[in-house]
Amino acid sequence: MIGERLKKLRMNAKLTQKDVADIMNVTPQTISKWELDLSEPSIDMMKELAALYGVKVDDLLDPYKTTPYENQSNFKVKEISLYIMYAILLGLSIAIAFVPYITVDAYVLEYGILDNHLPDWREIIPLELTLKSIFMLSVMIGMPVILFTLHLIDRKLIGHIVMSFIAIAINLSHVVPILASPLYLNPEIGMILHIIYIFILVAMLLITISIQRWHIYLHIQSHPKTWIGFVGMMLTTFLFPFSFNEAGHHYYFSQVEVILFGLMIILAGLLMFKDVKKLQIPILAASFMMIFGYIYGTAVYIFNSGLIIGSINIFGYLLFLGLSMSEIKGNKLPLKELFKLRLLPFEILVIAIYLYVFLSGGDLFFYYDPTHVTPSEFIHFYDLPEHIIFYASLIVLAAGLIFRWMKIKLVYIILYVAWFGSQVYYAYVLYSAFFGEYWRMTDGMFLFFPVILGAIYLLLLARLSLFKWLKPILAKRHSKKEKAISL
Repeated sequence: MIGERLKKLRMNAKLTQKDVADIMNVTPQTISKWELDLSEPSIDMMKELAALYGVKVDDLLDPYKTTPYENQSNFKVKEISLYIMYAILLGLSIAIAFVPYITVDAYVLEYGILDNHLPDWREIIPLELTLKSIFMLSVMIGMPVILFTLHLIDRKLIGHIVMSFIAIAINLSHVVPILASPLYLNPEIGMILHIIYIFILVAMLLITISIQRWHIYLHIQSHPKTWIGFVGMMLTTFLFPFSFNEAGHHYYFSQVEVILFGLMIILAGLLMFKDVKKLQIPILAASFMMIFGYIYGTAVYIFNSGLIIGSINIFGYLLFLGLSMSEIKGNKLPLKELFKLRLLPFEILVIAIYLYVFLSGGDLFFYYDPTHVTPSEFIHFYDLPEHIIFYASLIVLAAGLIFRWMKIKLVYIILYVAWFGSQVYYAYVLYSAFFGEYWRMTDGMFLFFPVILGAIYLLLLARLSLFKWLKPILAKRHSKKEKAISL
Protein backbone atom coordinates (compact mmCIF):
# COMPACT_ATOMS: atom_id res chain seq x y z
CA MET A 1 0.00 0.00 0.00
CA ILE A 2 1.40 3.36 -0.99
CA GLY A 3 -0.79 5.77 0.99
CA GLU A 4 1.70 6.45 3.80
CA ARG A 5 4.48 6.94 1.28
CA LEU A 6 2.47 9.44 -0.73
CA LYS A 7 1.72 11.38 2.45
CA LYS A 8 5.42 11.52 3.42
CA LEU A 9 6.43 12.69 -0.04
CA ARG A 10 3.77 15.40 0.01
CA MET A 11 4.77 16.63 3.45
CA ASN A 12 8.45 16.68 2.49
CA ALA A 13 7.49 18.76 -0.56
CA LYS A 14 5.70 21.19 1.82
CA LEU A 15 2.45 20.84 -0.12
CA THR A 16 -1.10 20.52 1.16
CA GLN A 17 -3.60 18.04 -0.25
CA LYS A 18 -5.32 20.96 -1.97
CA ASP A 19 -2.01 22.04 -3.58
CA VAL A 20 -1.44 18.56 -4.99
CA ALA A 21 -5.10 18.34 -6.10
CA ASP A 22 -4.80 21.62 -8.04
CA ILE A 23 -1.59 20.48 -9.73
CA MET A 24 -3.00 17.03 -10.56
CA ASN A 25 -6.36 18.46 -11.66
CA VAL A 26 -8.30 16.28 -9.19
CA THR A 27 -10.23 16.96 -5.96
CA PRO A 28 -8.59 17.11 -2.49
CA GLN A 29 -10.86 14.20 -1.51
CA THR A 30 -9.17 12.04 -4.17
CA ILE A 31 -5.72 12.84 -2.73
CA SER A 32 -7.02 12.02 0.76
CA LYS A 33 -8.35 8.63 -0.41
CA TRP A 34 -4.98 7.78 -1.98
CA GLU A 35 -3.11 8.64 1.21
CA LEU A 36 -5.57 6.67 3.36
CA ASP A 37 -5.28 3.67 0.97
CA LEU A 38 -9.02 3.80 0.26
CA SER A 39 -8.22 3.88 -3.45
CA GLU A 40 -5.12 3.84 -5.67
CA PRO A 41 -4.06 6.27 -8.41
CA SER A 42 -4.02 5.07 -11.99
CA ILE A 43 -0.73 4.42 -13.83
CA ASP A 44 -0.91 7.83 -15.51
CA MET A 45 -1.55 9.49 -12.14
CA MET A 46 1.39 7.51 -10.68
CA LYS A 47 3.66 8.98 -13.33
CA GLU A 48 2.46 12.52 -12.56
CA LEU A 49 2.88 11.99 -8.81
CA ALA A 50 6.39 10.61 -9.33
CA ALA A 51 7.27 13.64 -11.45
CA LEU A 52 5.79 16.00 -8.87
CA TYR A 53 7.70 14.48 -5.94
CA GLY A 54 10.94 13.89 -7.84
CA VAL A 55 11.02 10.09 -7.57
CA LYS A 56 10.65 7.12 -9.90
CA VAL A 57 7.36 5.27 -10.23
CA ASP A 58 9.08 2.13 -8.89
CA ASP A 59 10.05 4.09 -5.77
CA LEU A 60 6.39 4.90 -5.15
CA LEU A 61 5.44 1.23 -5.34
CA ASP A 62 8.29 -0.04 -3.14
CA PRO A 63 7.30 0.44 0.54
CA TYR A 64 10.84 -0.26 1.77
CA LYS A 65 12.41 2.65 -0.10
CA THR A 66 13.35 5.70 1.93
CA THR A 67 11.84 9.00 0.90
CA PRO A 68 14.35 10.64 -1.49
CA TYR A 69 12.41 13.88 -1.82
CA GLU A 70 15.48 15.90 -2.61
CA ASN A 71 19.11 15.87 -1.64
CA GLN A 72 19.28 18.61 0.98
CA SER A 73 22.72 19.81 -0.12
CA ASN A 74 21.48 20.14 -3.71
CA PHE A 75 18.46 22.07 -2.47
CA LYS A 76 20.68 24.44 -0.49
CA VAL A 77 22.94 24.99 -3.51
CA LYS A 78 19.90 26.09 -5.54
CA GLU A 79 18.72 28.38 -2.74
CA ILE A 80 22.17 30.00 -2.41
CA SER A 81 22.36 30.37 -6.22
CA LEU A 82 19.08 32.30 -6.19
CA TYR A 83 20.33 34.65 -3.46
CA ILE A 84 23.55 35.30 -5.42
CA MET A 85 21.50 36.01 -8.56
CA TYR A 86 19.36 38.58 -6.73
CA ALA A 87 22.54 40.48 -5.83
CA ILE A 88 23.91 40.20 -9.39
CA LEU A 89 20.63 41.48 -10.88
CA LEU A 90 20.61 44.46 -8.53
CA GLY A 91 24.24 45.25 -9.38
CA LEU A 92 23.63 44.96 -13.13
CA SER A 93 20.54 47.20 -13.01
CA ILE A 94 22.44 49.93 -11.16
CA ALA A 95 25.44 49.65 -13.52
CA ILE A 96 23.24 49.89 -16.64
CA ALA A 97 21.99 53.31 -15.52
CA PHE A 98 25.53 54.78 -15.66
CA VAL A 99 27.05 53.31 -18.84
CA PRO A 100 26.35 53.83 -22.58
CA TYR A 101 23.43 51.64 -23.62
CA ILE A 102 23.32 51.63 -27.45
CA THR A 103 24.73 53.37 -30.52
CA VAL A 104 22.00 54.67 -32.81
CA ASP A 105 21.59 56.85 -35.87
CA ALA A 106 21.38 60.53 -34.88
CA TYR A 107 18.02 60.64 -36.69
CA VAL A 108 16.60 59.12 -33.51
CA LEU A 109 16.59 62.64 -32.02
CA GLU A 110 14.07 63.69 -34.66
CA TYR A 111 12.12 60.51 -35.41
CA GLY A 112 12.41 58.40 -32.23
CA ILE A 113 13.67 54.82 -31.98
CA LEU A 114 10.14 53.43 -32.62
CA ASP A 115 7.42 54.25 -35.16
CA ASN A 116 9.64 56.21 -37.54
CA HIS A 117 9.47 57.03 -41.24
CA LEU A 118 12.95 57.86 -42.50
CA PRO A 119 14.11 59.50 -45.74
CA ASP A 120 15.11 57.14 -48.56
CA TRP A 121 18.64 58.56 -48.40
CA ARG A 122 20.29 59.81 -45.27
CA GLU A 123 23.77 60.23 -43.85
CA ILE A 124 24.25 57.89 -40.89
CA ILE A 125 25.67 59.73 -37.88
CA PRO A 126 26.44 57.42 -34.91
CA LEU A 127 25.22 58.61 -31.50
CA GLU A 128 25.76 56.94 -28.11
CA LEU A 129 22.77 56.92 -25.74
CA THR A 130 22.27 55.83 -22.14
CA LEU A 131 19.14 54.11 -20.89
CA LYS A 132 16.85 56.98 -19.87
CA SER A 133 13.57 55.12 -19.42
CA ILE A 134 12.60 55.66 -15.78
CA PHE A 135 10.02 52.87 -16.07
CA MET A 136 12.57 50.34 -17.35
CA LEU A 137 15.19 51.29 -14.76
CA SER A 138 12.58 51.07 -11.99
CA VAL A 139 11.53 47.59 -13.13
CA MET A 140 15.13 46.39 -13.38
CA ILE A 141 16.13 47.72 -9.94
CA GLY A 142 12.86 46.76 -8.23
CA MET A 143 12.53 43.24 -9.67
CA PRO A 144 15.34 41.54 -7.68
CA VAL A 145 13.92 43.11 -4.50
CA ILE A 146 10.42 41.81 -5.34
CA LEU A 147 11.72 38.33 -6.20
CA PHE A 148 13.80 38.18 -3.00
CA THR A 149 10.73 39.16 -0.94
CA LEU A 150 8.57 36.53 -2.69
CA HIS A 151 11.27 33.93 -2.04
CA LEU A 152 11.10 34.65 1.68
CA ILE A 153 7.31 34.75 2.10
CA ASP A 154 6.22 32.09 -0.43
CA ARG A 155 8.14 28.86 0.10
CA LYS A 156 6.25 27.16 -2.74
CA LEU A 157 7.72 29.84 -5.06
CA ILE A 158 4.59 30.01 -7.24
CA GLY A 159 4.49 33.81 -7.05
CA HIS A 160 8.24 33.85 -7.73
CA ILE A 161 7.81 31.84 -10.93
CA VAL A 162 4.95 34.05 -12.17
CA MET A 163 6.81 37.30 -11.39
CA SER A 164 10.01 36.00 -13.04
CA PHE A 165 8.13 35.28 -16.25
CA ILE A 166 6.46 38.71 -16.19
CA ALA A 167 9.89 40.32 -15.63
CA ILE A 168 11.30 38.45 -18.63
CA ALA A 169 8.36 39.61 -20.78
CA ILE A 170 8.79 43.28 -19.74
CA ASN A 171 12.55 43.28 -20.36
CA LEU A 172 12.23 41.55 -23.74
CA SER A 173 9.52 44.08 -24.69
CA HIS A 174 12.12 46.81 -24.23
CA VAL A 175 15.14 45.15 -25.85
CA VAL A 176 13.80 43.31 -28.92
CA PRO A 177 11.91 46.25 -30.56
CA ILE A 178 15.07 48.38 -30.24
CA LEU A 179 17.12 45.68 -31.97
CA ALA A 180 14.56 45.62 -34.81
CA SER A 181 14.55 49.42 -35.33
CA PRO A 182 16.32 50.72 -38.49
CA LEU A 183 17.93 53.43 -36.32
CA TYR A 184 19.70 50.88 -34.09
CA LEU A 185 23.39 50.50 -35.01
CA ASN A 186 25.41 48.72 -32.31
CA PRO A 187 25.06 47.50 -28.72
CA GLU A 188 27.11 49.16 -26.01
CA ILE A 189 28.02 47.81 -22.59
CA GLY A 190 24.57 48.76 -21.22
CA MET A 191 22.68 46.67 -23.78
CA ILE A 192 25.06 43.73 -23.25
CA LEU A 193 24.51 43.92 -19.48
CA HIS A 194 20.76 44.11 -20.06
CA ILE A 195 20.83 40.93 -22.16
CA ILE A 196 22.86 39.22 -19.40
CA TYR A 197 20.21 40.45 -16.94
CA ILE A 198 17.51 38.70 -19.02
CA PHE A 199 19.52 35.45 -19.20
CA ILE A 200 19.90 35.48 -15.41
CA LEU A 201 16.12 35.92 -15.06
CA VAL A 202 15.63 32.88 -17.32
CA ALA A 203 18.16 30.89 -15.23
CA MET A 204 16.30 31.86 -12.03
CA LEU A 205 13.02 30.75 -13.58
CA LEU A 206 14.50 27.34 -14.45
CA ILE A 207 15.99 26.94 -10.96
CA THR A 208 12.69 27.73 -9.23
CA ILE A 209 10.91 25.30 -11.57
CA SER A 210 13.42 22.59 -10.64
CA ILE A 211 12.91 23.32 -6.91
CA GLN A 212 9.16 22.92 -7.49
CA ARG A 213 9.79 19.54 -9.10
CA TRP A 214 8.10 20.49 -12.36
CA HIS A 215 9.70 18.02 -14.74
CA ILE A 216 9.72 19.76 -18.11
CA TYR A 217 10.66 16.60 -20.06
CA LEU A 218 7.67 14.68 -18.70
CA HIS A 219 5.39 17.64 -19.36
CA ILE A 220 6.59 17.77 -22.99
CA GLN A 221 5.82 14.05 -23.37
CA SER A 222 2.30 14.39 -21.96
CA HIS A 223 1.47 17.76 -23.62
CA PRO A 224 3.25 17.86 -27.02
CA LYS A 225 0.77 20.26 -28.64
CA THR A 226 1.13 22.70 -25.75
CA TRP A 227 4.90 22.82 -26.17
CA ILE A 228 4.81 23.06 -29.97
CA GLY A 229 2.32 25.90 -29.55
CA PHE A 230 4.50 27.57 -26.87
CA VAL A 231 7.67 27.41 -29.00
CA GLY A 232 5.77 28.62 -32.08
CA MET A 233 4.14 31.49 -30.16
CA MET A 234 7.50 32.61 -28.72
CA LEU A 235 9.20 32.38 -32.13
CA THR A 236 6.51 34.43 -33.91
CA THR A 237 6.56 36.92 -31.02
CA PHE A 238 10.31 37.49 -31.44
CA LEU A 239 9.82 37.94 -35.20
CA PHE A 240 6.92 40.36 -34.58
CA PRO A 241 9.02 43.60 -34.34
CA PHE A 242 11.29 42.64 -37.25
CA SER A 243 8.30 42.01 -39.55
CA PHE A 244 7.24 45.67 -39.07
CA ASN A 245 10.47 47.03 -40.54
CA GLU A 246 9.73 48.03 -44.14
CA ALA A 247 12.91 48.07 -46.22
CA GLY A 248 14.84 49.68 -43.37
CA HIS A 249 13.27 53.11 -43.69
CA HIS A 250 9.75 52.79 -42.28
CA TYR A 251 9.35 51.15 -38.86
CA TYR A 252 5.67 50.77 -37.93
CA PHE A 253 6.36 49.33 -34.47
CA SER A 254 5.00 51.81 -31.90
CA GLN A 255 4.42 51.77 -28.12
CA VAL A 256 1.08 50.03 -28.73
CA GLU A 257 2.85 47.12 -30.42
CA VAL A 258 5.43 47.05 -27.60
CA ILE A 259 2.58 46.42 -25.13
CA LEU A 260 1.15 43.72 -27.41
CA PHE A 261 4.61 42.13 -27.69
CA GLY A 262 4.69 41.74 -23.89
CA LEU A 263 1.13 40.39 -23.78
CA MET A 264 1.98 37.82 -26.45
CA ILE A 265 4.84 36.48 -24.29
CA ILE A 266 2.71 36.43 -21.13
CA LEU A 267 -0.17 34.60 -22.88
CA ALA A 268 2.26 31.97 -24.20
CA GLY A 269 3.43 31.39 -20.63
CA LEU A 270 -0.11 31.33 -19.22
CA LEU A 271 -1.09 28.52 -21.58
CA MET A 272 1.44 26.27 -19.84
CA PHE A 273 -0.92 26.33 -16.81
CA LYS A 274 -4.15 25.68 -18.71
CA ASP A 275 -4.61 22.27 -17.03
CA VAL A 276 -5.34 24.03 -13.73
CA LYS A 277 -9.15 24.20 -13.61
CA LYS A 278 -9.29 27.60 -11.94
CA LEU A 279 -7.16 29.14 -14.69
CA GLN A 280 -8.89 27.61 -17.72
CA ILE A 281 -11.68 30.18 -18.05
CA PRO A 282 -9.41 33.26 -17.57
CA ILE A 283 -6.89 31.82 -20.06
CA LEU A 284 -9.63 31.12 -22.60
CA ALA A 285 -11.04 34.62 -22.13
CA ALA A 286 -7.60 36.20 -22.63
CA SER A 287 -7.00 34.00 -25.70
CA PHE A 288 -10.30 35.02 -27.32
CA MET A 289 -9.58 38.69 -26.63
CA MET A 290 -6.22 38.35 -28.37
CA ILE A 291 -7.75 36.47 -31.30
CA PHE A 292 -10.53 39.02 -31.92
CA GLY A 293 -8.19 41.97 -31.41
CA TYR A 294 -5.54 40.62 -33.76
CA ILE A 295 -8.00 39.67 -36.48
CA TYR A 296 -9.28 43.26 -36.49
CA GLY A 297 -5.77 44.68 -36.18
CA THR A 298 -4.20 42.67 -39.00
CA ALA A 299 -6.95 43.81 -41.36
CA VAL A 300 -5.90 47.40 -40.64
CA TYR A 301 -2.19 46.54 -41.01
CA ILE A 302 -2.84 45.01 -44.43
CA PHE A 303 -5.19 47.64 -45.87
CA ASN A 304 -3.78 50.80 -44.28
CA SER A 305 -0.05 50.05 -44.21
CA GLY A 306 0.48 47.09 -46.55
CA LEU A 307 2.21 45.08 -43.81
CA ILE A 308 1.67 41.66 -45.37
CA ILE A 309 4.64 39.96 -43.65
CA GLY A 310 3.75 41.42 -40.25
CA SER A 311 0.14 40.28 -40.63
CA ILE A 312 1.18 36.76 -41.69
CA ASN A 313 3.44 36.63 -38.63
CA ILE A 314 0.52 37.56 -36.33
CA PHE A 315 -1.75 34.95 -37.93
CA GLY A 316 1.05 32.42 -37.37
CA TYR A 317 0.96 33.31 -33.68
CA LEU A 318 -2.81 32.75 -33.63
CA LEU A 319 -2.43 29.33 -35.28
CA PHE A 320 0.06 28.22 -32.62
CA LEU A 321 -2.25 29.69 -29.96
CA GLY A 322 -5.09 27.53 -31.30
CA LEU A 323 -2.84 24.44 -31.32
CA SER A 324 -1.89 25.00 -27.67
CA MET A 325 -5.51 25.62 -26.66
CA SER A 326 -6.61 22.40 -28.38
CA GLU A 327 -5.27 20.29 -25.49
CA ILE A 328 -7.55 21.86 -22.88
CA LYS A 329 -9.79 19.23 -21.26
CA GLY A 330 -8.79 16.33 -23.47
CA ASN A 331 -8.80 18.18 -26.78
CA LYS A 332 -12.17 19.86 -26.08
CA LEU A 333 -12.46 23.56 -25.30
CA PRO A 334 -14.85 24.17 -22.38
CA LEU A 335 -16.86 26.67 -24.41
CA LYS A 336 -20.07 25.72 -22.62
CA GLU A 337 -18.49 26.67 -19.30
CA LEU A 338 -17.10 29.84 -20.86
CA PHE A 339 -20.50 31.07 -22.03
CA LYS A 340 -22.36 29.93 -18.91
CA LEU A 341 -20.90 33.05 -17.33
CA ARG A 342 -23.29 35.15 -19.50
CA LEU A 343 -21.38 38.38 -18.93
CA LEU A 344 -18.07 37.03 -20.23
CA PRO A 345 -18.90 37.05 -23.98
CA PHE A 346 -19.80 40.75 -23.71
CA GLU A 347 -16.57 41.47 -21.81
CA ILE A 348 -14.54 39.64 -24.44
CA LEU A 349 -16.14 41.59 -27.29
CA VAL A 350 -15.77 44.96 -25.54
CA ILE A 351 -12.10 44.43 -24.69
CA ALA A 352 -11.44 43.13 -28.22
CA ILE A 353 -12.95 46.38 -29.57
CA TYR A 354 -10.81 48.44 -27.20
CA LEU A 355 -7.74 46.49 -28.29
CA TYR A 356 -8.57 47.05 -31.95
CA VAL A 357 -9.11 50.81 -31.58
CA PHE A 358 -5.90 51.10 -29.57
CA LEU A 359 -3.97 48.89 -32.00
CA SER A 360 -5.10 50.05 -35.40
CA GLY A 361 -3.95 53.68 -35.39
CA GLY A 362 -6.21 54.30 -38.37
CA ASP A 363 -8.57 57.23 -38.90
CA LEU A 364 -11.85 57.09 -37.00
CA PHE A 365 -13.73 59.97 -38.62
CA PHE A 366 -13.04 62.30 -41.53
CA TYR A 367 -14.47 65.57 -42.78
CA TYR A 368 -15.42 65.52 -46.45
CA ASP A 369 -16.57 68.66 -48.19
CA PRO A 370 -17.93 67.94 -51.72
CA THR A 371 -16.20 71.09 -52.95
CA HIS A 372 -12.82 69.48 -52.22
CA VAL A 373 -11.35 66.53 -54.11
CA THR A 374 -10.04 64.79 -50.98
CA PRO A 375 -11.11 64.82 -47.31
CA SER A 376 -9.79 67.91 -45.59
CA GLU A 377 -9.48 66.52 -42.05
CA PHE A 378 -8.84 63.09 -40.55
CA ILE A 379 -9.56 62.30 -36.88
CA HIS A 380 -7.36 59.70 -35.20
CA PHE A 381 -7.54 58.33 -31.68
CA TYR A 382 -5.37 61.04 -30.13
CA ASP A 383 -7.44 63.75 -31.84
CA LEU A 384 -10.65 62.66 -30.10
CA PRO A 385 -12.20 65.06 -27.58
CA GLU A 386 -11.85 63.89 -23.98
CA HIS A 387 -10.09 60.69 -25.06
CA ILE A 388 -8.90 60.33 -21.47
CA ILE A 389 -12.38 58.87 -20.84
CA PHE A 390 -11.37 55.96 -23.09
CA TYR A 391 -8.42 55.14 -20.80
CA ALA A 392 -10.47 55.68 -17.63
CA SER A 393 -13.28 53.40 -18.81
CA LEU A 394 -10.76 50.71 -19.77
CA ILE A 395 -9.23 50.84 -16.26
CA VAL A 396 -12.70 50.70 -14.65
CA LEU A 397 -13.67 47.71 -16.82
CA ALA A 398 -10.42 45.89 -15.99
CA ALA A 399 -11.01 46.53 -12.26
CA GLY A 400 -14.57 45.23 -12.64
CA LEU A 401 -13.26 42.05 -14.27
CA ILE A 402 -10.83 41.47 -11.41
CA PHE A 403 -13.47 41.97 -8.71
CA ARG A 404 -15.88 39.73 -10.62
CA TRP A 405 -13.33 36.92 -10.68
CA MET A 406 -12.86 37.53 -6.94
CA LYS A 407 -16.67 37.27 -6.56
CA ILE A 408 -17.00 40.62 -4.74
CA LYS A 409 -20.42 41.31 -6.23
CA LEU A 410 -21.26 44.79 -4.93
CA VAL A 411 -17.92 46.28 -6.02
CA TYR A 412 -17.95 44.92 -9.56
CA ILE A 413 -21.59 45.94 -10.07
CA ILE A 414 -20.72 49.53 -9.07
CA LEU A 415 -17.70 49.50 -11.39
CA TYR A 416 -19.72 48.13 -14.32
CA VAL A 417 -22.45 50.73 -13.81
CA ALA A 418 -19.75 53.45 -13.75
CA TRP A 419 -18.21 52.00 -16.92
CA PHE A 420 -21.53 51.89 -18.77
CA GLY A 421 -22.37 55.45 -17.68
CA SER A 422 -18.99 56.71 -18.96
CA GLN A 423 -19.56 54.94 -22.29
CA VAL A 424 -23.01 56.48 -22.72
CA TYR A 425 -21.53 59.94 -21.98
CA TYR A 426 -18.62 59.40 -24.38
CA ALA A 427 -20.94 58.21 -27.13
CA TYR A 428 -22.87 61.46 -26.68
CA VAL A 429 -19.61 63.48 -26.89
CA LEU A 430 -18.60 61.74 -30.13
CA TYR A 431 -22.08 62.12 -31.61
CA SER A 432 -22.07 65.86 -30.83
CA ALA A 433 -18.59 66.36 -32.34
CA PHE A 434 -18.59 64.21 -35.47
CA PHE A 435 -22.15 63.81 -36.69
CA GLY A 436 -22.89 66.53 -39.19
CA GLU A 437 -23.53 67.14 -42.86
CA TYR A 438 -19.94 66.60 -44.00
CA TRP A 439 -18.63 64.22 -41.36
CA ARG A 440 -18.06 60.56 -42.29
CA MET A 441 -17.32 57.63 -40.00
CA THR A 442 -14.74 54.86 -40.55
CA ASP A 443 -13.35 52.92 -37.58
CA GLY A 444 -15.12 55.37 -35.27
CA MET A 445 -18.19 53.15 -35.41
CA PHE A 446 -16.42 50.70 -33.06
CA LEU A 447 -16.44 53.34 -30.33
CA PHE A 448 -20.23 53.05 -30.19
CA PHE A 449 -20.25 49.25 -29.96
CA PRO A 450 -19.57 49.03 -26.17
CA VAL A 451 -22.72 51.09 -25.50
CA ILE A 452 -24.77 48.87 -27.82
CA LEU A 453 -23.40 45.68 -26.25
CA GLY A 454 -24.00 47.07 -22.75
CA ALA A 455 -27.59 47.94 -23.65
CA ILE A 456 -28.18 44.44 -25.09
CA TYR A 457 -26.81 42.87 -21.90
CA LEU A 458 -29.05 45.06 -19.72
CA LEU A 459 -32.09 44.04 -21.79
CA LEU A 460 -31.21 40.35 -21.42
CA LEU A 461 -30.63 40.85 -17.70
CA ALA A 462 -33.95 42.67 -17.33
CA ARG A 463 -35.70 39.84 -19.19
CA LEU A 464 -34.10 37.25 -16.90
CA SER A 465 -34.95 39.25 -13.77
CA LEU A 466 -38.55 39.72 -14.94
CA PHE A 467 -38.85 35.99 -15.61
CA LYS A 468 -37.54 35.17 -12.12
CA TRP A 469 -40.02 37.63 -10.59
CA LEU A 470 -42.96 36.33 -12.62
CA LYS A 471 -42.15 32.63 -12.25
CA PRO A 472 -43.48 32.18 -8.66
CA ILE A 473 -46.57 34.31 -9.46
CA LEU A 474 -47.38 32.23 -12.53
CA ALA A 475 -46.69 29.02 -10.62
CA LYS A 476 -49.08 30.12 -7.86
CA ARG A 477 -51.82 30.93 -10.41
CA HIS A 478 -51.27 27.62 -12.14
CA SER A 479 -51.62 25.70 -8.84
CA LYS A 480 -54.85 27.59 -8.05
CA LYS A 481 -56.29 26.64 -11.44
CA GLU A 482 -55.37 22.98 -10.88
CA LYS A 483 -57.04 23.05 -7.46
CA ALA A 484 -60.18 24.64 -8.96
CA ILE A 485 -60.32 21.99 -11.68
CA SER A 486 -59.87 19.17 -9.16
CA LEU A 487 -62.76 20.53 -7.09
